[in-house]
Amino acid sequence: GSTLIIWGKAYEFSKEVKCPRLNFTYFFAYKKYYKNLPDEFYKESVNKPIKNSIDVLKWNLPLNFSYAFEEYVINVTEIVFFILGKILTTIKKYKESLEILSKLYDSFKSLNSIEQKKRGRLIIETKEEIIRLYRFFSFEKYLEDNYFEMEKYCSRILALDQYNYDANLSKAIYEEEIGHREDAKKYISVAEANAPKNTNAHKFSLAYFALDEGNFGEAVEYYDFLREHNADFNPVKVADYLHRKYEKTKKIEFLFAEGLIKIQWLSKPNDGKDIMQLFLKEALKNETPEKYSILLNKGQKIIVDDK
Repeated sequence: GSTLIIWGKAYEFSKEVKCPRLNFTYFFAYKKYYKNLPDEFYKESVNKPIKNSIDVLKWNLPLNFSYAFEEYVINVTEIVFFILGKILTTIKKYKESLEILSKLYDSFKSLNSIEQKKRGRLIIETKEEIIRLYRFFSFEKYLEDNYFEMEKYCSRILALDQYNYDANLSKAIYEEEIGHREDAKKYISVAEANAPKNTNAHKFSLAYFALDEGNFGEAVEYYDFLREHNADFNPVKVADYLHRKYEKTKKIEFLFAEGLIKIQWLSKPNDGKDIMQLFLKEALKNETPEKYSILLNKGQKIIVDDK
């Protein structure tokens, strides 16, 4: 269901053969697989990168000279590989797409700086597409709680873009899982410094660190901020992670966080209120309940507001 047509017209003038512009017409099967995608999204994510990549290359070459003809053939080959990689993603052939685009990107590494500069936008678009694919595989492993496989993909992203927001968040999760708290904090700091506008998912990690280290006031401030602003994250995964931490450590502050997230970000019915009530019960019967006074006040208010 996906087709690439390469067409154009060669002409001869003063014994010089030229084909100043090839036309690449591509029909993708994305609508079969992504029926609700708006055309504007398709143009931005598929058409625009391809057009940018084609336009950056030099096409007005004298084809009767071997050096120019070879350059023309290389141009066509690279563009075809790039378009093929994009086509494969539209039909969910992600591994095949990654294989082809990785080979294309590796071929750029062997070129000298002049040749690389000549391809500018094509190299950038290829790298960005590879990063998107690594992000897909990394997130897939995150959903499976397979943090070691997730780390493999986010490390590959960081090799291409050390400031990548999502990859630094994923790397932090992995470092926390293997007991490297300080390393996890370093990756969160990089993510925070390079967060896209209105992106706040890293604050859940900051709240988690604050809770675990007994800085309850700080943790509540983070959660209040996240409740007031947009937060693009997976609440089910975060709540499950906190629940596993509670089961492992028996630290009731993780019950507070789990209950808060379920009440604030999950649709009903869910057990968020029951979990928050359990936290309140356990905190009040603690030998030093005043230790949890900030969380107790906040938890009680959340339950009242949720009625």
